[in-house]
Amino acid sequence: MNEECRREVKVSIPAAEVTTALDKTLQQYQKFARIPGFRPGKAPMSTIRTRFLEDARHEVIEKLLPEHYRAAVIKAELNPISQPNVTNLEFKEGEPLTFTAEFEIMPEFTVKSYKDLKAEKKDSAVTDEEVEATVKELRERQATYDAIEDRELKDGDYAVASFFGKPKGLATIVAKKAEIAAKKAVVAGNAGAKPDFDAVPPAENAQPIELKEVLVEIGGANTVKEFSENLLGAKPGDEKTFDVTYAEDYPDNRLAGHVLQYTAKVEAVKKKVLPELNDDFAKSLGEFATLDELKARIRKDMEAEKRHSVEHTAKEKLVDELVSANPIPVPQTLVEKQIDTRLERGFRALAQQGMPLEQIKKMVTQQLRDAQQNAAMREVKASLLLDKIAELEKVEVTEEDIKKEVEISAAQMGMPVEEVRRRLEQNQGIERMKDRMRNEKALELLYQQ
Repeated sequence: MNEECRREVKVSIPAAEVTTALDKTLQQYQKFARIPGFRPGKAPMSTIRTRFLEDARHEVIEKLLPEHYRAAVIKAELNPISQPNVTNLEFKEGEPLTFTAEFEIMPEFTVKSYKDLKAEKKDSAVTDEEVEATVKELRERQATYDAIEDRELKDGDYAVASFFGKPKGLATIVAKKAEIAAKKAVVAGNAGAKPDFDAVPPAENAQPIELKEVLVEIGGANTVKEFSENLLGAKPGDEKTFDVTYAEDYPDNRLAGHVLQYTAKVEAVKKKVLPELNDDFAKSLGEFATLDELKARIRKDMEAEKRHSVEHTAKEKLVDELVSANPIPVPQTLVEKQIDTRLERGFRALAQQGMPLEQIKKMVTQQLRDAQQNAAMREVKASLLLDKIAELEKVEVTEEDIKKEVEISAAQMGMPVEEVRRRLEQNQGIERMKDRMRNEKALELLYQQ
């Protein structure tokens, strides 16, 4: 618990009320208990107390504590946002039942300097060069690859090749072996000897790689240079064997830092054929009559995306400045709930990608929760501050706003609007939606001021 948000109430339940509740509970046990040697309901109370007193005490506690706790917080004019942690429970017959309940409440605070915040609104215009670059990408995607008969591979060609790669060891191990072997060769007077790379132990976490009929651009910017160098000049049917040393920071972790010996067979030689850039090209991409119409749509979509990106970045910066200017206390209860939300969102994405539920459950560790702490704390602070600003600025979310948001959700989920609304209303989803939209409106107010 956050000590600044922590509150407690000390409760004392009158002895007479406790005694009455305990007696009634024991009488119920006496009425229904089956005890050897006695008919149902005829066992003496002394026997009932001996056998069921502890159970009866637990029932009395479960009955009396919640109602007296609620009465105590109402009397103290407190509004708990967490379940109570009960301590110092004293339950002795003939005496008042006493306990202390601690919990968290929403913090009291004022928002400082929010009217002084200014959003950084960068230009979201799209240049002709950006439009042309997108057209070029679309043209590349529509390219075809024509076979070239009876010719060796040249720069700019595409090889259709099948590969088998065998791990030889970590690059650092190979280099060390080579260095040691070279030194030994010099000592032995055979400086021209080559180290035996086959003597290098295989890497523990590298697996063989087999690829069939892969398209490889010779000399391409994204082609590993060893592939271009060794396949250059090859013809269909040729087989090449060569080593590839992958850098420690290679994007594919399975290959980073490893040396693989590849055997590559060239299946075909092809050249890329780009479609002509004209109205027919535009028509092939959809409901465009001309190339100019295609470019106009590209510009419109890029401007909308850029506007959204610029606005999102500016609003995130505003939130950071707002949180930084207002170091308010945050209930740990809300932080824990936000951590749950963040993890649930991430796990849902993993499940949609096909990860088994059992594997996802194994990921839930305290370490994972701790890693979410700072981000969750920032999100809760931002939510509390924006909620307060919405209150100060009298920001409201109308029923029409809710209706539109539900319709958008329904369209995204592919479900009827009524069904989405019903589900939201079952678990207070409408209220959560309303709170989120209210905060979004408050942030929009800061962005526009």
